[in-house]
Amino acid sequence: MINLILKTIKTAKNISLRLIGEVKAKNYDISETVVISGSPRSGTTWLAELFAMIPGASVLWEPLHIRNQPELEELGFTWRTIIDPNADWSDAERLFSEILSGRRLNIHTAKMCGFESVWNRKFWVVKFVRANGLLNWLTQNYPVKPPIAIIRHPCAVISSQMHRRTIHQTATDKVTLSEWQGGPPDIALEFLKRYPQFERVLNRVKTWDEILTAVWCMDNYHIVRHAENPFVIILPYEKLVLNGKKTLRSLIAYLNLPWDDVLLRGQKVQSSTVVSGPHMSEDYSPLTDWKSKLITEQIERILSVVNEFGLNFYSEAIEPDYDFLNSRSKLSF
Repeated sequence: MINLILKTIKTAKNISLRLIGEVKAKNYDISETVVISGSPRSGTTWLAELFAMIPGASVLWEPLHIRNQPELEELGFTWRTIIDPNADWSDAERLFSEILSGRRLNIHTAKMCGFESVWNRKFWVVKFVRANGLLNWLTQNYPVKPPIAIIRHPCAVISSQMHRRTIHQTATDKVTLSEWQGGPPDIALEFLKRYPQFERVLNRVKTWDEILTAVWCMDNYHIVRHAENPFVIILPYEKLVLNGKKTLRSLIAYLNLPWDDVLLRGQKVQSSTVVSGPHMSEDYSPLTDWKSKLITEQIERILSVVNEFGLNFYSEAIEPDYDFLNSRSKLSF
C-alpha cells in the first residue's frame, strides 16, 4: 500500500512538472538557456549551483541520465552520446527542443529547483555530464549561448572518481577492467569511429586508472581539438578555484547575465556532490588533494595516457597551460 501511494505521488509530481514546463515554455526564448557540460567530477555540479544563485535561474539537472530516464535508450542515446555536427537525427532534435526550453521536466531533472523556482524562472541552466560529444551539434542546431565546458586536471578527476566509486560501491577496479576485456567497450568504439588514430592507446590501457583516464581524454578531446572557430567556453576548474571573482565576473558578463555578489559567497562553498569523510582534512584542497591520494606510478600512468592523446596541457603541475585552453575557447580566462 505504501509503495502504491509513493508511486501515485511521484506520478502526480511528474505530471504537474510536465504541465508547468509546457505552460512556461510557450513564450520562452531558447537563446536565454545556459548549457554546462564536463566529465564526471570536473565541477559541473558546483558551477550549476553557482548559476542557480542568479535571480531568475532554474537548473535542469542531467536530462540525459539514462538510469533515471530509460526511455532515452529507445531513442538511441547512450551514457556518452556523440552526435556529429551535421547529423540529421529528428528524435534528438525533438528531445533537445524539449530540454533547452524547459519542457523536459520531471522529479529527476527538477531536483535542484522546486515548483516555485520553475514557475518564476527567467532562464534555464541545463547541466550535463558526459555530453561533450554533442555540444558542437547542439550549437549548430539551436540558438543557445555558447556552452560552458568545464575541465579539470585529469589526476584530480581520476582520484575523485576512484574515491567516490569506492565509497558508494558503485564500481570497483575489477568491474571496470572486466568492461574492457576483449577490447574497448561501446563508448570507445563510437569514439574510434570519429578518431581512429587513438585505437592503439585505447587497446593498450590495462589498469583502472588508465581506463578512467582514457575516458577523460575521450570526453575532453571533443572540445579541445578545434583550433579554429571554437564552439564552447572552456572553463578551467583551477581558474574558478584560484581566481573565482574575476573568472565569474568575466563569464557572467560574456553570457549577458545579471551579476549578484552572492556568487562570490557560493564560490567558497563546496559542491553538494563532494564526498565527505576522514579524507577531508582541514587543509584539504581540491587542487592538490590528488597528489597525496595517488601514488607516483598512478600519476605517471595517467599522464602517459593524457600525453598519448596529445592533451598535454595538463602535467604534474597543479594548473594547466591556460594559453592553450584559451586558444580553444570562445572566452579567455
